[in-house]
Amino acid sequence: MNKNSKINKSFQALLEHVLMNVWGAKGEYLSKTNLNQTRKALSWIRACYRFKGERGSSQPSKINYKFKKNRAGYLAAFGERHAYLPFLQLKGVETIKSDAIPKPNGRRNELNITSLGAAACVELYGVCLFYLGASQQHLNLKLNSIEKTREWVPNRHVVLNSVLKEAFSKIETDPVDIDVDLKEDAIIEFAKNYDRLARTDILLIEL
Repeated sequence: MNKNSKINKSFQALLEHVLMNVWGAKGEYLSKTNLNQTRKALSWIRACYRFKGERGSSQPSKINYKFKKNRAGYLAAFGERHAYLPFLQLKGVETIKSDAIPKPNGRRNELNITSLGAAACVELYGVCLFYLGASQQHLNLKLNSIEKTREWVPNRHVVLNSVLKEAFSKIETDPVDIDVDLKEDAIIEFAKNYDRLARTDILLIEL
């Protein structure tokens, strides 16, 4: 198996793990009912983004992620791509100007990440893959996740506490969930977390 195949399989395993967590599924496979609901939601959510702005179309802002089927559909539609893109983007920057890549710092080898529209934070897998690759060096990942939908929190934490730690054995995570709707006044909540936000090394935006 070549390197690209291994990477692709690792992203597929990530997606399956989080989908199972969304549904609360036990065992190795998702049920047929859950998979059917995921497929239907996937098609609808892709259409929301594809035709946004067109008259009569459903808008992404109207997707209610309190429903499991919509969280599962979103992950099935975009999860693998979102997990891969940070890896690809960091590789691209490294090729052009390697010293522009933020370096983990301090005695604990800390990397500070802020994610706007955090959802399940599957993007962190691509970031960790870039920084750690096949090596198992220590990395302390400090995450500021900014998200208005509380229902994503358990799915986000399974990525941090299970998926990442299984893939990268020496990683530590220090998450802070900032629950705000960016369409509302978020200044007070941001001010409470100013010290962490100000130290951001990498900003991820998924809105």
